[in-house]
Amino acid sequence: MTSSNSNNTTNIETNYIVSKSSDRLSTTSKTEETMTNTSDVDEKEQEDGKENQEQNDGTPKASAINDNSNNDHPLKIGDYDMDYLIERATKKIDKRTSDWDVLNHSLDVPKLSIKEIEMGRFLGEGGFFKVHEIQKITLDKSAADDTSESEARELEELQDMTSRICSDDKGSGVGSALIVQDRRFMEKNCCRPSQSGGKLNCRYAIKMMKKGALSDPGLFVNTLVDMAIEAKFLSSLRHPNIIKMRGISTDFIAAGADSFIILDRLYQTLTERIASWKDKKENGFGFVFDFRGKKSKAFLAERLTVAFDVANALEYLHDRNIIYRDLKPDNLGFDVRGDVKLFDFGLATEFDKEKHGSYKLTGDTGTIRYMAPEVAMEQSYTEKADVYSFGILLWQIMSLETPYGKLHGGKIEYSVCHLGLRPKLDPSWPPSVLKLLEDCFARNPPRRPSMEVICTLLQREANSLADKKIRDEEWMDKSKTAQSERYFE
Repeated sequence: MTSSNSNNTTNIETNYIVSKSSDRLSTTSKTEETMTNTSDVDEKEQEDGKENQEQNDGTPKASAINDNSNNDHPLKIGDYDMDYLIERATKKIDKRTSDWDVLNHSLDVPKLSIKEIEMGRFLGEGGFFKVHEIQKITLDKSAADDTSESEARELEELQDMTSRICSDDKGSGVGSALIVQDRRFMEKNCCRPSQSGGKLNCRYAIKMMKKGALSDPGLFVNTLVDMAIEAKFLSSLRHPNIIKMRGISTDFIAAGADSFIILDRLYQTLTERIASWKDKKENGFGFVFDFRGKKSKAFLAERLTVAFDVANALEYLHDRNIIYRDLKPDNLGFDVRGDVKLFDFGLATEFDKEKHGSYKLTGDTGTIRYMAPEVAMEQSYTEKADVYSFGILLWQIMSLETPYGKLHGGKIEYSVCHLGLRPKLDPSWPPSVLKLLEDCFARNPPRRPSMEVICTLLQREANSLADKKIRDEEWMDKSKTAQSERYFE
């Protein structure tokens, strides 16, 4: 679905892809095995191969970097060779993902060298990643290309052709025959004219490691692992409200600090969109002159439609046994058409739906303001932790306020987990939305609704407010729609 205001977002710089929130307890350096501040690379001296945990406190250690005058990146970090650290990262990636069913290991993703990419404006940074828009792609003509000339022309002509899906035995919709944009298409279509004419809009963004990740061997390993996990997820997921990965670096992961991923460029985060909604509301938006309330209803329908799209993306993930674990406005963005996209899969993980009850996963993972109580208290949890986070997000979309106001960190955790604090509900909101929020906020996870139920309710409520209905086939199984979406747009 397309949200309104898409024409107003093309010149807005955003910090998408990376989180700047001070409330995020588990930064991009935190993975399943990183629960303490000890360094993983200490196991170089351990022959038994046991996994240790890496330092992830984010404290720079400038003295640990041994600069090499011939390269942008050091050959060693502290006492450890770069090749050894890359090997450690590769082992951690394999260990974390070896039993995941969703990953499509055979999907061929276009690969580019950093020398083929001309970076444009800096878009943002956070954790140990930074993001730039891609201004131009110039392929190395001497390198072997992905396709023949005729195949490249065919891909260009078939921009409206649907992605071909070879579903696996579980019907997950993940297959190896997905059509992806090839290198030549990306080179020719790196930018496109804006709707207003004149300035070109960049289609792609590059996400890469910051130099700060090279300050400590454990941080470097964890940052590389998080990038690989995100790439593995995004190469296997196809949904209109999940950001698309368009390519990766040549020798991905093996290239170490030169590894990167190429994503669709976004133009506004949900955080920024909520701020603009709030300004619109506070400036009147003509509500007082509209006695029938049509503008007010349309305004609410617009916000509920965005919430519906987010819920649909989460339903898609949960159907594939994936918990997102870091839902918040900073991790949702809008593309040039105004479609909302979920991004930053560094903390996502797969769970075993065949097992009954909850699962022992890494606790204290995500952003405390949106974190479910069971996660904050490091208890076992299920995909219902995402449902709680969605409830907080929905409250923010409805109220246009920051959850828990000026409270931060430990005060939020104590108040939510031990005092039962929840955001205050506005009785003027639709009764069905109020009931949904109460259910999402439930302390007992099984009492929280599924994302499927949430999608149904939001679709019904948005349709009751808007002139333009959300199509039944769109909400009934948007994941199937995703399998036949126009991937090249």
